[in-house]
Amino acid sequence: MILKKHTGYRYSAHTILLGTSTIHAIERGMARGLGTILGVLVLSVILLFSIPTPVAVILMGIAALFTEALVGANYAIAVVFITIQVILMNGLASQNLTINIAFPRVIDVAMGIVIAIIGLFVLGQRTASALLPNVMAEVVRKEATLFHYLFSENQYKDDVYQKNTAMNLSVKLNNMTQVYNAANGELFSDKTLIQNYYPSLFALEEISFMLNRAMANEDRLTINEQLMGEYLAIFENIAKHFELNTELEIKILPDLPQYNYIQSAMMNIQHNGFRERDKNV
Repeated sequence: MILKKHTGYRYSAHTILLGTSTIHAIERGMARGLGTILGVLVLSVILLFSIPTPVAVILMGIAALFTEALVGANYAIAVVFITIQVILMNGLASQNLTINIAFPRVIDVAMGIVIAIIGLFVLGQRTASALLPNVMAEVVRKEATLFHYLFSENQYKDDVYQKNTAMNLSVKLNNMTQVYNAANGELFSDKTLIQNYYPSLFALEEISFMLNRAMANEDRLTINEQLMGEYLAIFENIAKHFELNTELEIKILPDLPQYNYIQSAMMNIQHNGFRERDKNV
């Protein structure tokens, strides 16, 4: 733990760093700073009237109610009520209900924001964008594994293996989407390059959907070893394209009985890889 355990600013820093991307985290930092300042201003007006302890307790309850109601809808406004609640709690605990108790809170939040922003710039500049191609390659290989299981002439039948493989693919797909969104929200990433991956990402989701449909079809047709080899080779070519940033030559795939959407999606990935190469030349 880099931040000291009993310092107030570490909570602000941690909350900001929970953002799903660099830009989102910076937005959370701005919202937290603005909400804290507004909360202190509102509380300053309230404390001018020298409120008694029972009234302070009621105000804490109202602030907690609004915090729960607004934290998911508008973080900045929720922080206003969080600030009021925390400062009143500290004031009651120290028996000092004056605006002076707000200053440590403002300092802690400001320090937390600064530390979090520095951390984002130093540690997390392009993490997700660097990971995205490898994550997509993992999805391709997992889809190839499931494709072979479903369409092989060997007609494998293992419910546990099938369930585990499908679940693993689902996890990898969700991870791929999260990494893409994070990469697209990074401050210094090449947005055009990241967004060029989206058609391939969408095609991989289509393939997964069709594989799940095939899984539910007990009467699906199998394919011979030659056709299986062609498809598996293209799966691996696509994975290598993402993983090693190699050129992806377009190979025409034969039709796939019953599930031509898989063939169409794989062709789309190849065409998209070809367009990516042309844009980078």
